[in-house]
Amino acid sequence: MKHTSRNTALRFETTSRILRGFLPAALLFVLVGLAQGCPQGQEQAQSSADTPDASESKDLRPPTKEEMDTLRTAAFGSDTETIQALIDQGVSVNYPDTLTLYPLHCAAQGGNLETVKLLVENGADPEATDERGHQPFYNAAFSGKLDIMRYLKDQGVDIFCQRDTGYSALHIAAEQNEAETVQQLLDWGLDVDFRDNDQRTPLMLAAIVGAEEVVQVLIDNGAGLDLVNQAGGTAMMWGAAQGQAGVVQLLLEAGADPTIEYPGGVTAADMAEGRDFPELAAMIRSYVPEETDSDTEAEAGSDPASEQESEVGNGSGSGNEPE
Repeated sequence: MKHTSRNTALRFETTSRILRGFLPAALLFVLVGLAQGCPQGQEQAQSSADTPDASESKDLRPPTKEEMDTLRTAAFGSDTETIQALIDQGVSVNYPDTLTLYPLHCAAQGGNLETVKLLVENGADPEATDERGHQPFYNAAFSGKLDIMRYLKDQGVDIFCQRDTGYSALHIAAEQNEAETVQQLLDWGLDVDFRDNDQRTPLMLAAIVGAEEVVQVLIDNGAGLDLVNQAGGTAMMWGAAQGQAGVVQLLLEAGADPTIEYPGGVTAADMAEGRDFPELAAMIRSYVPEETDSDTEAEAGSDPASEQESEVGNGSGSGNEPE
């Protein structure tokens, strides 16, 4: 019996190594498309980057393409009966499809807590990660599913996890206008000015999509109003360029500086005006402090050569926007 077990283990290990060589390189981000969610009809990968421990211990098998489609759909739709039936048939729930999405990603984003618990209790890895770094906690934050986020946190997942762009759960919750989720993440210790790879903060992302409720939450929690991203844009510039008057007003009332210039000398008001939002541009300019006599005297006494050099260095920059 021991000899047979060793042979079986050796064949299993060899098969796993072969399968790992055929992993697909392509990955379609399930979150950014919104409508895409966890689409049906995508092919299932018979292989995986690592052979799941739960599958080995329970003698489960990888799902077929049809079973993976069914698992994904059931997870996204909270169909625990179908998931349980597949588990009873010996199907592992801890294998990814060809997009490297696991059933738990789909359950965390579109399903309910009962579905997530069923998957985890039957071998699903709470920190399963796709090729772009999305973990189920991130998917739950995308949809504002606080109960699922709390459960995954209790399972010991890394709540500070970031995807390949540096986006954190806080970034995606802010971008999706999930104010309650944003507050909970801040209460759990995420930095209100968490930076992604392009130095964007949650406030910048909330500003560009007009997420006023989130902007207010971030302001109330001390977000940096005048921080700039890698390209030099502030949250106000992001909002102004998209005509988000409500967001811009919140920022101005909180003390954001309307005189900050984007590289090239362009202000938030200039951006609003350039995008055909004249009323917004006028509102921003109304918050610019009036020039005092001392400012005028200082300007009159400045070096003309220095001014000319400054103008040449800045350029016109009229078409610049935050990137």
